[in-house]
Amino acid sequence: MAGISVRRLMRHCVVATLLLTATKAIAQTPTASTEKPKEQKKRIAYAPGITLDLSVPQVEISAKVSQDKGPVGCFLGLKNNKNTCLLVTHAEAKDIRAALKEIGLKPGFPTHDDKTANRRAEATGHRLAISIGFQDGNLKRTVAAHEWLLSVSGKAAVEAPRWVFSGSTLADEKLAAQDTGVIASLVDSESAIIGIQKLNPPDRPWAEVDSRAKPKVGSECRVLIRALEDEPIVLQLTPEGYFTYKDDILSPLDLDELVKSRIRHNPGQVVELSPMEGASNLFAKVAARAITGSGIAPENMKVHLRPEKDEEASSAVESSPAQETASGKQAETAKPKSSAKDNAKVETKKVESPAPSPSPSPSPSPKPHKPIRPQASPSPNNQPQGK
Repeated sequence: MAGISVRRLMRHCVVATLLLTATKAIAQTPTASTEKPKEQKKRIAYAPGITLDLSVPQVEISAKVSQDKGPVGCFLGLKNNKNTCLLVTHAEAKDIRAALKEIGLKPGFPTHDDKTANRRAEATGHRLAISIGFQDGNLKRTVAAHEWLLSVSGKAAVEAPRWVFSGSTLADEKLAAQDTGVIASLVDSESAIIGIQKLNPPDRPWAEVDSRAKPKVGSECRVLIRALEDEPIVLQLTPEGYFTYKDDILSPLDLDELVKSRIRHNPGQVVELSPMEGASNLFAKVAARAITGSGIAPENMKVHLRPEKDEEASSAVESSPAQETASGKQAETAKPKSSAKDNAKVETKKVESPAPSPSPSPSPSPKPHKPIRPQASPSPNNQPQGK
């Protein structure tokens, strides 16, 4: 008996060991539900001097400050360029063009002579927003590209130019920008990868370097290039005074920040505003005036007011028929009850009271009515019997 019990015990131990081993193996085996998907890298080193930030998305180009004063016709150029450029980079022109296409930008055409129309054609292409990231002491700052420029004529700040991805041209199966060294041009250029959608003769540069706004020559910086957000900002005003934009709810301060970030790169930004049900048209007009105060041009502020009938209906909701009925009943209950005797006294006073005599002196008071004829006193025969 003792031998049998030992065998059984050993058999149970072997089975338990196998079950435990199988359980561990199953727990360690990854399944489709427990496996985590590989996270896509948000920043990619695309080429020497070029980084892609896919979270925006945008292209970041390493550069250095090359000019500290004087007129400039080139904003960003290669180190081998023969032009006066504000910034220079060691990145290759072909890599910059390919990186811009990688984030979904479509190239157009640089400034050129349109022989069909017999005129000079402006640069075309995907609209761009260009910024500069740099170190200012202990702070990391980002400014719009044109904020490092002044107008040559008035020495004043300039508006954001209409940057476009013009794409350069091919010359002998080679990108023309690689030979000229012009990446982003401020004047007409038939080889620039990035141009301005406006004719600017090369012999008359319109911009010069703002030496007070930028770091000293040789300072490192990053040129940040992304697609310009030029679609209208479509808002709805809530009865509580907030704004709905896409899937977000914005406070007035949030909206002010959004508007200023847009007009920083796009002075022609359009805003459309419409009040929701329950929000008054007057409130929408006040909000529109505040938005123009944030920098939106009045002609670019579009307000879609609700029809007057809707406005009256929304205001009528505040006092519903049920509420009016209830309030009327409360008023009747609160009103003191008057007896028939009291009413008779009031009527008698109204009838027997003599009319006021007209004032002899002229006064602005209304013309007095004719005195009411007093009723005849009842005859003794018709008087009621005594109590």
